[in-house]
Amino acid sequence: MASMDGDILFVEPGSPWQNGYAESFHAQFRREVLDCEVFETLLDAQRAAREYKQIFKDVRPHGSLDFKTPSAYAAESSPA
Repeated sequence: MASMDGDILFVEPGSPWQNGYAESFHAQFRREVLDCEVFETLLDAQRAAREYKQIFKDVRPHGSLDFKTPSAYAAESSPA
């Protein structure tokens, strides 16, 4: 996590409230991927994580981004 002046800030162990964005993502990832499947191998888990990442970035709309995908939001926000 970075502060406003660009320095890296570390989250204290046992203090999830210090980085709500990451904690929210981890909770969603657990609910939508890890709790839904039994992985036979590490490769299976990595494949599922890659697929979720692609869906999270390019398919799934985010309420905090005006219900756009992060990819679409970034494309609209980048300078022409």
